[in-house]
Amino acid sequence: GCNHGTTVAGVIAATRGNNKGIMGIGGNFIKIIPVNISKFDSNPPIINGERNYCPYENLAASEGVRWAADRTDVINMSFSSDAPLT
Repeated sequence: GCNHGTTVAGVIAATRGNNKGIMGIGGNFIKIIPVNISKFDSNPPIINGERNYCPYENLAASEGVRWAADRTDVINMSFSSDAPLT
């Protein structure tokens, strides 16, 4: 769903030594720059019988990558879908 990227960013940037049971892979020296490439639609399309609340557009994704590439050294693209694999 739409919160997948937030969850993944939290795992990447989790502070080490915080006694929460998780250590992020970025150590304590990471900065997350979120780039949202989804578009929320209150009346989303139905795909495979289910509503798709977070459709991605190829153009938005490529523009987001270009924007991020000018500002950082590493880009993590994290996508999820509730649609069945075919």
